[in-house]
Amino acid sequence: MQRLRVTAILLLLVAASATVANSFQHAALETFYYTDITYTTQVGYRYIDCENNIEQTGMHTSYFIQYEYDCDSSGTLCNRWYYDEVAHRWEREACDWNG
Repeated sequence: MQRLRVTAILLLLVAASATVANSFQHAALETFYYTDITYTTQVGYRYIDCENNIEQTGMHTSYFIQYEYDCDSSGTLCNRWYYDEVAHRWEREACDWNG
């Protein structure tokens, strides 16, 4: 009975630590929202950091560009995501750290 209790406690601890570990993102997300497909007039912004803190302003639209910054390697990876209306698919490209 003692062994069963210890095993149960260990399983709960492992499950709890996995939940805490998964509560953080693998990438920080920075999203810029625009009025239309020309992506010239920005109307909103949202940033979710590696600890799931959210900062947002303006409004969200279907036209956005999202930057993804890797949390696991000190932000050395950057991907730019946008929706290609002509090809009707999401496109990803490596982004330039200088803009």
